[in-house]
Parts: sequence; structure tokens; C-alpha cells
Amino acid sequence: MTSPVNLTSADFLAQLETVIRQFDYYHYPNENMPRHHWKQLVDAGVYLPVIPRALGGRESHLELCEISRLAGYHNLALGLFLMTPLSIFTRTLVHFGSPELQQEVIHHLLTQAHIGGFAVIDPDAPSGATTMHTLWEKTSEGYHIHGRKHWQGYSHTADWWLIVAKDQANGTAGDKVDFFICKRSDGFNTTETFYPMGMRLIDFGINEVSAVVPEHNKLAIANSSFTELLGLITGGWGQWSAMATGFLTRIYEEANRFTSNRLTRAGHLKDLGFVRYKLGLIGAYRDACSELFTYVKEQTDIQDKYPREMFPIQAIKAVTSDYMYLGANEYLELCGAEGYRYSAASNFAAQAMSDARGFSILGGANDLLYSQLPQYCLQSPAAEGKGDFLEILENYAHTREALHHLGSNRHLLKQIPSGNLQLVFYGKILARLFTLQLLEGSNLTPALSEAAQACCLAEIIQLLGSFTLAEKIADKSPS
Repeated sequence: MTSPVNLTSADFLAQLETVIRQFDYYHYPNENMPRHHWKQLVDAGVYLPVIPRALGGRESHLELCEISRLAGYHNLALGLFLMTPLSIFTRTLVHFGSPELQQEVIHHLLTQAHIGGFAVIDPDAPSGATTMHTLWEKTSEGYHIHGRKHWQGYSHTADWWLIVAKDQANGTAGDKVDFFICKRSDGFNTTETFYPMGMRLIDFGINEVSAVVPEHNKLAIANSSFTELLGLITGGWGQWSAMATGFLTRIYEEANRFTSNRLTRAGHLKDLGFVRYKLGLIGAYRDACSELFTYVKEQTDIQDKYPREMFPIQAIKAVTSDYMYLGANEYLELCGAEGYRYSAASNFAAQAMSDARGFSILGGANDLLYSQLPQYCLQSPAAEGKGDFLEILENYAHTREALHHLGSNRHLLKQIPSGNLQLVFYGKILARLFTLQLLEGSNLTPALSEAAQACCLAEIIQLLGSFTLAEKIADKSPS
């Protein structure tokens, strides 16, 4: 294998794709990735796009995007596997770690194929990223971090951890957190492993932490809020559009091939109108995600410490994960009973469905992310002096060009949202308006663009129509 550092971008990606292909759904086992396979990816340069040139990397946002797309095409779980070590752990280390810490950790990542994980959520705490009970205290040796973490990827295999903890002097109240880099050998121990529904390439579990790390292992992002914590993981969210584009492109190809070959009494499955409609839905989800992916490539950069805006990146994470799940479900149904079992020779629909299901839950629950989108609108300059929410949206940069599609339904967005139920429903609508607006200016063919726009608009109309029902159901739920 040629050293990946000085290759042209095209040659670098081509060489890496030869390694990525071995993880393809049709022949890679649905189980945790062994370390020697991870080493092959590292030797091919998978870390290099997020590492600065001064530290031996390639420092390329576009190459990272393409790696994520290729991974999503061949195996969606591989895309998620790559996201944390690259887009969260290494990116955060590069932006906020001391030079001494960067040198130490990156050397191990590149020469020993070490894995970096991200430990946030505590099993004993209430729901929420900053409700954790993991604490740190200053000692003569540096910092003592103690607590429990769960559902972080690579629970049993990661060599290094980006750990989020609170200052013991302030207790567990409040949402201020600090960040540390910790070696597993410093005191990060796995006490239980999980058997997840999907994403089995990654090992999940519960870990107990009692580690002492030197002072320079504390990152330069002290006393951070929940919003700042979200900002750190947005680099990963941007890559979901890349994974979704690759994944939905692949399952469209697979569904098209399956239905073209499957015989019925009247010909082939694809000859049926409803089957072509379901194929068209997968294609529309693919094209919408492709347009969101273009936005990520052109309007964001993994080298940015924090996102330029939170609204677009949260909308992208939520919409792409919804569309991966919806597309996978259509693929499975098109494959019929053969799609409802693992390791079928004709398709990989069952595994694709199991993997896609986790994306709206892991990495930040979609309901939470949707609920914040209306609040970004209300806090923006577009809200100044406006009497209702529709007026705000008519002036908000990420929605104003798409509102004309709603026609007579526009008035349904006049009420300013309040309360969790309204915020989530409005957030779903806003995310699709954002997607619809991007599709209007896309480079897709007119037919593909119109189909994707029609899909987004139908979802918006359905959400608007379902809101009254949702309020009635929520009000009648038992207390």
C-alpha cells in the first residue's frame, strides 16, 4: 500500500475505498469489528483528513465527507463507526488539546491504530446530556475523574476517551461541564456489554471511570454549557448527510435490482405501479439527503471549532436520519419475506433496517433536536418586531424561499410555538422547509428535484394536519 500522506486526493480516496469495500453488507459479518481490520483502515489513512498537515495529516473536509459517503454506501454501521474517532474525538483534540497532548495521542492513533471514543451519558442520571453524575476534582497529580458512562461506542475497545464531567466542587446540579482526554489504562473499565438491535460493528456497554489524568489532558473548553456541548458534536452530525447519501444511493440500487429480477404472474415486481412509487420514495429521500450533503460540503468545514449556525446542522442530522430509516423500511418491504431475515442471498434489507433505526436515537435524539429549531428562529434577528411565527419564517434565511409551496396552508404556522409538543412538530416542519428550500436551487434534474420537493411538501402537509390530533392524544394520555 502506498503511503497515503502525499497521494493526490483521487488516489487517496481510491486506495481507501479498496479497504472500505471489504466491509460491504453482502460479505462482512454482522459483529464487532476486529482490531486488525481497523488497522487496515488506519494504514490506508482514514484519520488523516481530520489531522492538520503540521501533525502529519491531510486536513481535508471534502475528503472526510467522501470517506463517510463511501462507508455509508457499503455498510452504514461503518459510517457511524468512523464518525466518533474522526469527527468528534480527533477533531476536538486538534481544536482544544494542548500541543503536548496532541502529539502524544495522534502518534498513537496513527502508529498503533488506537481508537478514540466519546463518553458523555451516565446510566444513573436523568435524561439529558448534561445531567451527568460523573465528576472531576483537582489533585496533586492532575485531575481525578470518577463516575459511570454508558452507550458510548467502543465501550470495550477504545484506547482513548474524550470524557465529559462536572466539577465536584459544584456538585451535579447545573449544566456546566468540562472535557478531558483519558487513556483506558488510566482507569476506564468495562463492566457490561450490550447487544444492540443494529450497528453491531460497534461495541456498546457500561463503563466505570476512576482515572487520574495529568493537567495537560484537560481540554481548553472549560465550564461549557449544553449548547457548547452540542456545538462540539456538530462535525459528526454533518457527516450523517454523507452517510445517508451513500446509504440511500445503495439501497435504491439494490431495491431496483431486486424488483427488476423478481418475477410475478404479470411480469416483474417493478412493473407494478405501487412498487415504482416505493422506489420513487427511496429515490426522493436519496436526493433530498444529497442536497443536504452538498450544503455540508460547501457551507461547513470540519476545521471550524464551532458551527457557523446551529439550525442547519441540527436540521440536517434529524432529516437525514429520518430519511435513512424511511428508505430502509421501503427497501425491506419491497424485498418481502426475503427482506425480513438476515444474511439473505438476494438482499441485505434486514441489516440495513436495523442499522438505520438507530440514527434518530443515537448521537442526539431527533425529538430534542427538532424541538430546538423553532427556538433558533425565535432568537434570530428575523424575529425582531414580528407579530406571529409566519412573519418570522418569511424573514428567516433558512425557510423564507420555501414558504410559497404551502399555499393556503401558510396560515397554520402563524401561532408562535410553545411547549414541547408544539416545538417538536414545528421543528419537523422547519427542517423540511429548509430541505425544500435547498432543493429549489439544486443541480438535480428537474424530474428528480420535483419528486424530492413533492416528498418534503407532502410530509409538511401531513405534519400540519396531524398537529390537532397530536394535541388531543397528548391531552388524553394517562397521567
